[in-house]
Amino acid sequence: MLEDQKENADSYNRDPNYYEAKFKKHFQQYALPDAERFISELKGKKILDVGCGPGVYLDYFREKELDALGIDLSNTFLDRCESKGLNVRKMDMEQPLLYPYSFDGIWATAAILHVPRERVPKLIETWAKLLKPRGLLWVTVKEGEKEGFEPAENGDSSKRWFTYFTEDELKKIVGTRFDVVYGYKQVTDNQKTWIKYLFRLKPAK
Repeated sequence: MLEDQKENADSYNRDPNYYEAKFKKHFQQYALPDAERFISELKGKKILDVGCGPGVYLDYFREKELDALGIDLSNTFLDRCESKGLNVRKMDMEQPLLYPYSFDGIWATAAILHVPRERVPKLIETWAKLLKPRGLLWVTVKEGEKEGFEPAENGDSSKRWFTYFTEDELKKIVGTRFDVVYGYKQVTDNQKTWIKYLFRLKPAK
C-alpha cells in the first residue's frame, strides 16, 4: 500500500463514528439529489461505489434495488458495511485487475481527491475500462489547486491526502474518455466549494 493510501486508511480507521455521522449529514443535506440523478441516468443496475466508507451511499443504492459493490481500504469502514449486510471488498481503486466484473455506473464521491494528481489520469483510464458501453461516472472533488497531506479535521494526530481541482482541470482529465452529462459547483455550510460532475463513457472508436 502506498504511503498516501495507508495514511488515509489509518485516519479513517481511528474515528469511524465521526466520519459516519459527517457523511450521513452531508448525504441528506447536499448529495441526495445527486444520487437520484445518477440513478435516473443509469442504463442498468450494476454499480461500483469507490471509497464507499461506512456505506452511507451503498445503503441508499440497496434501497433502490441496485446491484452495488463498495470498495475501500479502511478495515473499520468495511466492517461497518458488512454489519449492515452490504456487499463490500477491500480493494485499491487504482488496481484494475482486482475488480470482479463490469459496471453500468461508478459512484466516486470524494474519492479522486485522495489520489495524488499525477496518478489521476491513469485512474480515469482504469475506470473507463470497468464500465459497460456508455456507462456513467459520478465524480465529486474539492475546488482548488493545491495537493498534499492535511491534518485530520476531527483533531486527532492523523493526516489525509487531498488533491484539489479546478473545474476546467477536472473536465480535461476525465474528458479524455468521458462526455459531460451535467455538472455544477456547490458551497457547503463550512464554505467549502465542491465540484460535482456526471460523465458518460464515450462511444468506442
